[in-house]
Amino acid sequence: MHPALVKVLRAGGMQYLLLRERLTTGASFNPISAKDRLNPYPSYRRLREKDPIHKSLLLGGGFILTRYADVSLVMKDARFSANRENAEGWGANLVEQ
Repeated sequence: MHPALVKVLRAGGMQYLLLRERLTTGASFNPISAKDRLNPYPSYRRLREKDPIHKSLLLGGGFILTRYADVSLVMKDARFSANRENAEGWGANLVEQ
């Protein structure tokens, strides 16, 4: 496939995901947009107000936490570890032996 066409399809796919986020949650966040790279704080504020625990389709379903209390809780809880060996209690049955 021609590289220019791949670029257009990717951009269209990205816009589709962002639109779905906005329609579902009332907010979207694109961390790679030039506007948000220069000044992400208005987007952070909008997320905090409309969807403080935001599931990002653009980031593959990962979550963006925008409130200090939520981030603090997650950072202190081993169940949220990227290390599957630390997945005590939560999702432990998903950890392969």
